[in-house]
Amino acid sequence: MAGFYASDNELDALVEFWWLPANRPYAINHVSKEDGEYKYQSTVFKPLGPFHPVMGKGAAIGISRSGIIRLWYVEASGKYQECASELENLGIMDDTFTHASISWNNGKNVLLATYTASKQLRLYRISIDWGVPIPSSTDKAPPVFPTAPKIHVERIRDLHHIKPLHSSIGNTEPQLSHIAVLGPAPQISANMPMVPTVMCVFSGKNDNQEYYTAIARWDLKNVTESIHPSFEQLQRQGNSSRDKKDQQLDLFRLDDLQIEKCCVGVSLVTSGAVVALTFSDGSAEFRDRATMVLHEPNPADGKISNMVQVGFSFPKIDACIGMVLSPNNTVAARLGVDNDVKIAITELITGSIEDPAFHAMFLSEIHRVVNLKLDFSVDPPSEKLIRNALLQRCLSMQYSLDFHGNAQAKTLSAKLAWTTLHLRLASLASGLTSVPPPGARQRQGPGGPQLDDNFRADAMQSLLGLVRWFSDIMTFLVSDLLELSAMTEPHPNSLPTIKAKAHAINSPALFLVLCSAPRAFLRYICKTLKILQSNSERLVQSNKADEDAIMTIKSFSAPLQAGPIQIHQFERVMASIDSSVKSAYGDAPDTVRTAMERSLFVHNDIPEMFNDTVNTLLGQTLPELRKEIKNISALFWADLSWLGLHDDPSTLNYGTKHVIDALRKTEIPRTGVRVRRCTRCCAVSEEMPVKPVTPIPPWLPSMQRMCLCGTLWMQESPGVAP
Repeated sequence: MAGFYASDNELDALVEFWWLPANRPYAINHVSKEDGEYKYQSTVFKPLGPFHPVMGKGAAIGISRSGIIRLWYVEASGKYQECASELENLGIMDDTFTHASISWNNGKNVLLATYTASKQLRLYRISIDWGVPIPSSTDKAPPVFPTAPKIHVERIRDLHHIKPLHSSIGNTEPQLSHIAVLGPAPQISANMPMVPTVMCVFSGKNDNQEYYTAIARWDLKNVTESIHPSFEQLQRQGNSSRDKKDQQLDLFRLDDLQIEKCCVGVSLVTSGAVVALTFSDGSAEFRDRATMVLHEPNPADGKISNMVQVGFSFPKIDACIGMVLSPNNTVAARLGVDNDVKIAITELITGSIEDPAFHAMFLSEIHRVVNLKLDFSVDPPSEKLIRNALLQRCLSMQYSLDFHGNAQAKTLSAKLAWTTLHLRLASLASGLTSVPPPGARQRQGPGGPQLDDNFRADAMQSLLGLVRWFSDIMTFLVSDLLELSAMTEPHPNSLPTIKAKAHAINSPALFLVLCSAPRAFLRYICKTLKILQSNSERLVQSNKADEDAIMTIKSFSAPLQAGPIQIHQFERVMASIDSSVKSAYGDAPDTVRTAMERSLFVHNDIPEMFNDTVNTLLGQTLPELRKEIKNISALFWADLSWLGLHDDPSTLNYGTKHVIDALRKTEIPRTGVRVRRCTRCCAVSEEMPVKPVTPIPPWLPSMQRMCLCGTLWMQESPGVAP
């Protein structure tokens, strides 16, 4: 492709560049509101060609001002190759192309619309002959095409001196600014056209010297041409084989559309079913492709296919000379009159996105759409729960809705989601570390599977920060639950009072132990840490551990042994809650369990059926545990500010003075290290070295591409931690 741009000739400049679609089905999602409830539907369509003949390979078409069409395609070696053809011989400058547009079409060909300097609209049909493939010698390798593809061009129709139907507005004639070919659209509605449409956008000034936009459209249809009856006799006498009727393509003009502002961009949305127009005032409009009716919030028919119909819009900031939308139409890049680029993010205009009621409704709808299972009270904690990607994404969304920076107090909903994400990470790390390496012998012990001879202490090195974090989480949960128990003691068996106090102190402790998912993670971590402790103790007793291994094992066990809450005590409390929740659910169907868990996790409400569970926990289980705690002062005076779960100044200021690795739970130096930051939750992690000196722990490679919230990492400035 570099050779194409090497020329200084202006006629070699591209006026259109278009990627061939991928040969795989795609889905269009739409929503309809019936009886106050949203119904979510997804319709799958097969894309129209042409495609690259090898699945997964890319190809693109480019048109130059001089009428040269070029095809770039990926060959078997993975490199791009190029072939070219001439649309037609453009002998004079008036025939050079100023605008062009390409789109898919029925019959595995593409439609090309061009606009010339002489104001002609020309329409072409382009097909690609890829040749005969040669099967590969191996089943897995793609077929090989020995010859370069050939481009076939057919000129369909010309229109001369095209202009808007009402072009007499103002003193100046409107000029064409954009041309777009709208290929056959997927049939998501009854009025969606199955034929291509050519759209020309003109801009001009009216008598008041104000800009306006006029949009002219033509449908491309097959027409039947009949010969005159006078010639039928001659045709029969000559035994002509020519059919009486021939099918030809022709352009049929539709009604024009006039908009009282200047259009600076045109793009297709919803696979060509919606047209997006951007304007010089920084605004954007979404219009139905068939009727050009403007999409507005809360449509009368209750059908929603894009975010505009929900109530989102781009804010108007400054005038611009160009504006493009992101693939999901939620971000716009505006080119200002001073050639400065500004990014605009779509905003909710029908209400506040910060409204807690909106958050609760939005999260409830997400859970309902993806049919997320939150009830894990029946099934024991397992790897299936840990690797539940839907749960991870929903937790990430719940946290990000309430995230306003690390120095700002988090809401109860955000704390609950954020802690559960970290519990999921700790479960993954401890679970993979406790799994024996390939070929290791295993035997069963009282605590579960036990390693014989292949247990490696260095694998526990990466867990030291996580172990300290989990020890402090146990301290946090018991401490806050005991505080809640003391606050509600004057009002025993009063669930409304307990709920009010839990919300007043803004602590997620009660909800973390009542909700099935975080409680399952807590129990799983207890189980795997006990296995690791048992294996490390046996390794020391076997005299097979060197000094480094012994130091690692001691560092691993120290937080668990020194903490005010021991694992066996905490595990007993979790088992008691588990049993009580199962009893509360009884024979309730899955739909009821799901609704109760969603009420706890999303709405932070405690269902009435949990009344006995909560009162038993606060009135019996916790007071009994308090009697067992040897150092009660260590429980209440523990410094837990680094967890970020309290709202006191010490906790809120901790993040401004310290940088904690979100994965390893260790402090990162502010200089001399390479760090990555999550683009959603702003978590920070130290980058792994390319050639590590020590063995990489089994769980860490899985976290190198994405953050614990499921979002891609972004490289920070090298050498400086934030």
